[in-house]
Amino acid sequence: METMTISNLYGTSLVTETNKILADIKHYVKKQHESVISEDLKLQVKPEFWDLRVDNSMTELSKTKQKKLNKIIRGLQRRYSIRYMNRFLHFICKHIKKDGISIYINKCKKENEIQKKRKAWIKARNEAEVLLKAYKEEKGDFYKK
Repeated sequence: METMTISNLYGTSLVTETNKILADIKHYVKKQHESVISEDLKLQVKPEFWDLRVDNSMTELSKTKQKKLNKIIRGLQRRYSIRYMNRFLHFICKHIKKDGISIYINKCKKENEIQKKRKAWIKARNEAEVLLKAYKEEKGDFYKK
């Protein structure tokens, strides 16, 4: 098993790593967009997402915010998921850009539809379990005589 070395990034190395991760996220989203056939399978992002870039003003972050960013970056290095990417983008927009625009990646329409139908199924299943229990209590030993 390979061990992962965790290094804390501060100053200019934090800026370069942040820009590298932004480029990776943009590449991931672009690859997802190119690999799908229909429009409802695409990830949804705002147009401002493609222009997002971090400059050296990030070195003025407080130590606490730099630690938070390091933690988010480590999470992204472990696993690229929409959840971690949105955490990263939220941090960049809130603490570094500060222009009031929130940029995030939405799941595709198809995935949203699947999740809605799953919730409906779970609700119906729970109702069916309650009705089955009431039926069995009512029936009791009536047919076993």
